[in-house]
Amino acid sequence: MTFEHIIMTRFNLATPGKEAAIRNQAGWLERRFALFERYCLPTVAAQDCRDFRWLVYFDEDTPAQFRERIEADRRIHPFTPYFTGLFPSEGWRNSVAGLLGAERPEMVLTTVLDNDDGLAVDFVSRLHAQVREHHARQPCAFNFTNGYVLNGRRLFAHAHLSNAFANVLERYDGDIRTASAIRHMDLARHLTVIQVPGPGAWLQVVHGENVSNKTRGRRVGRKAAEQRFPAAVMSEVIDPARSERIAEALVAGPIRSGRDLLIKAIRSVGA
Repeated sequence: MTFEHIIMTRFNLATPGKEAAIRNQAGWLERRFALFERYCLPTVAAQDCRDFRWLVYFDEDTPAQFRERIEADRRIHPFTPYFTGLFPSEGWRNSVAGLLGAERPEMVLTTVLDNDDGLAVDFVSRLHAQVREHHARQPCAFNFTNGYVLNGRRLFAHAHLSNAFANVLERYDGDIRTASAIRHMDLARHLTVIQVPGPGAWLQVVHGENVSNKTRGRRVGRKAAEQRFPAAVMSEVIDPARSERIAEALVAGPIRSGRDLLIKAIRSVGA
């Protein structure tokens, strides 16, 4: 079986939502590039397997000074910038077809990576090993169960059975959906999802402009993840003091768990 692997990253992609008014403003873009260059770009550049391609989606009206920054970032790790206006639902599929051109692999593997998040250094190699181990010739999804959530200088280990780092394998027959076209929380409704256990494979960064990301998981120190990501990514993480560990176990942790259960219950009612 042959497959091509494509990582798909939305940057300031044109959408009709609330970001429409800000996605090309200098301040917003500056903050986005800072997060991209701090977490996303270095973790992709550090992958121990380079057998993948990277599509990064930008608004066609991205200002010139930021297009220059895009070119500078491409020298750190090559990616294909995809400039576009509003595109229909088949835009994801069309962008992959445009990247592959005349190539006709048997399967296409797509991965969602947000521009403010990161991947463990062996994410790609572990994912490829899973594809080969399962001899997957039918469409399916792979979910790395374990990862980390970073909020400021505090790090949390977290397990999520349908997280935002979705991976979808499909036959390349001209009608693929791609991982970006399916809400990650709905993957199991559309595909068989194969859970991949093991060490933390992803890093979700919580910051002031997140839409839905929240602090989740169990507080850990830097040593828990420092071998999983480039050193610079984990350089500012601090170890929790004994009092913080007690507060996490008795108060903050249970509150977060209760909040997540409530959100899950509300979603199930509305489904």
